[in-house]
Amino acid sequence: MKCANSLCNRPAGTLQCPVCLNAGKTGSEAFFCGQDCFKSSWPIHKLLHGNLFNNKSSYSSVTGSGLSYNPYPTYKYSGKLRPYPLSEIRVVPSNINRPDYAETGIPKSEYDMRKSATVVKPLLSETIAKMRTVCKVLYY
Repeated sequence: MKCANSLCNRPAGTLQCPVCLNAGKTGSEAFFCGQDCFKSSWPIHKLLHGNLFNNKSSYSSVTGSGLSYNPYPTYKYSGKLRPYPLSEIRVVPSNINRPDYAETGIPKSEYDMRKSATVVKPLLSETIAKMRTVCKVLYY
């Protein structure tokens, strides 16, 4: 059996992850060749605990395509629905025009629109009278 540390090529010894041991996990992903390998691989190895053993880490799943982040690791969910799983960035074809916020996340056109919308135009008294007439017609 090989060491569970993916960077190590030595055979696994008898050192087993204590969390895996308590959970009854006896597969090859629980055994390490030594303490140093266990310590160096702990940040990656503990992600398996969240997936396999009661979701104790911040990551709800470890898949071949990436990690799904769970911002509420201590919350007890009642179903399969989880908050916004983060996935890899999808590639948009070059023939599709990108909005102004595509690169930075800041919608510049909306800010410009809000600036122009906050300008209050003063109306003449005869224009105000016409607007009152139109409003009465529309709402009565």
